[in-house]
Amino acid sequence: MIESIFVLLSVLLLINYLFFLSGVLRGLNSLPAQPSSKIPDGYISVIIPFRNESHNILSSLESLQSQSLSEEKFEVIYVDDESTDDSYLKIKNAVSKKKYISIKGAHRLSSK
Repeated sequence: MIESIFVLLSVLLLINYLFFLSGVLRGLNSLPAQPSSKIPDGYISVIIPFRNESHNILSSLESLQSQSLSEEKFEVIYVDDESTDDSYLKIKNAVSKKKYISIKGAHRLSSK
């Protein structure tokens, strides 16, 4: 008697689970197709926070300059988080004539 009740409950749970899964699949099928991962023709902002990255800061700039997007389509914002090394000066000198690159944030040089 108990075994037959257990089997009946198991079958009912299985049927309920199958209905649930069919609803999930119907919902997934009704979602719109994902757009392609192609970069849109819009404007892109690249934000690079840095702190005491003197040894890496210029390589990040070189990497950004070697990409294929035209300078009119993107901007680069370097954000200094109170660097105590010469990171700020390095990036400031490197980008002085680049209109699409700006530097924001607080900077200070070590007093040592």
